[in-house]
Amino acid sequence: MQCLSEANYDVALLDSHVPDASGLSILSDFGGVPAIIIKGQGDEGTAVRALKDGASDYLVKDLSGMYLHLLPTVVKETTLK
Repeated sequence: MQCLSEANYDVALLDSHVPDASGLSILSDFGGVPAIIIKGQGDEGTAVRALKDGASDYLVKDLSGMYLHLLPTVVKETTLK
């Protein structure tokens, strides 16, 4: 959160679990910075909640690492919105 107050960002990548908080619980603190939630295990309910709470997108970390191939496209689409 300190970094957000000290610089401008085009997009934020948030793990669903960050130190001392939940990535989902701090979405409202981003003040217009688009945020992409990245979660180790996905479920539909969490994805819907993240999007309703203000996330621009939601990715699930898969064991094969395919989400890393999707990430540049998701970031690009998020910054164009």
